[in-house]
Amino acid sequence: MRAFGPPAVDLVGPMPYVLLQQLVDAGYPAGVRNHWTGDFLASLPDEAIDVLPRFHRSAPSPLTQILTLPGGGTLARVPDGAMAIGQRRAV
Repeated sequence: MRAFGPPAVDLVGPMPYVLLQQLVDAGYPAGVRNHWTGDFLASLPDEAIDVLPRFHRSAPSPLTQILTLPGGGTLARVPDGAMAIGQRRAV
């Protein structure tokens, strides 16, 4: 990725799992109520890429986040029930 030019922020590299978890802490200040929802996509089609930023721009709070996380692959090879988070396959 660095071949495209110097990144604005370079966070690519090994890091402790606890540090990874803390990266989003600023977006969840104490006392703020949170609503979580999710969906599984088998791919990331152009339509989804168009819709996600449009909905984010109209979000009711500046703390709103839309996260896209990869699934499948090695993650999907872990048996259901073997870890705290299940549903590792996109449908």
